[in-house]
Amino acid sequence: MDDCRRPDRRSARLFVVEADGTMRDRPRAGLATLFNPGDLVVANDAATLPASLHGTHVPSGEAIEIRLAGWQSFPDPTRFLAIAFGAGD
Repeated sequence: MDDCRRPDRRSARLFVVEADGTMRDRPRAGLATLFNPGDLVVANDAATLPASLHGTHVPSGEAIEIRLAGWQSFPDPTRFLAIAFGAGD
């Protein structure tokens, strides 16, 4: 791709959803200002759903994978339909 067709990385934007459901648009350069010590960051580098999260099923101690399959309601990006997988999927 030639340079004239590449997006200007300085103009990249972030879509931020706060814990209270408030949504806002911010410049990508402000990403680091959004975090506090102990925060969890989940990055979906494919920029598509399903996104995959790995964790531990607390009662059993077994490894699990949660896949975000889609939004529960399209205009509301705060609630997802998810599928939980155990060992062996």
